[in-house]
Amino acid sequence: MPLWVIILITVGIVLLLLAVFGLSYVILKKKNKKSLVNAPYISALLLALGGRNNILTVEVEQRRLKIALNNLDTVDFEKLKTFSSSIFVAGNNVKMLFEQNPQAVKEGLLKGGK
Repeated sequence: MPLWVIILITVGIVLLLLAVFGLSYVILKKKNKKSLVNAPYISALLLALGGRNNILTVEVEQRRLKIALNNLDTVDFEKLKTFSSSIFVAGNNVKMLFEQNPQAVKEGLLKGGK
């Protein structure tokens, strides 16, 4: 067998192994991010937002959550600052930026922190 065929097969095997280990690392890293959003975290966030009955809708916009609320007076903005690096308020909508998985936070809020 020619030398170039052996080199080509070796390079192919090395690239295949790198792809498999790289994908495994990315998948494990995503699973670890989801685990940061747990029931106590969601319960505290719900309390800061004024309770489950104060939430009308929750939408995910990239890494932000857009939360439509019944009453902004029941929201504890000081506590909300501990959950998000930036909070925007427009009308009865609160937009919060999450470093963690915003989809998991949305699901937790809709379930009511259970």
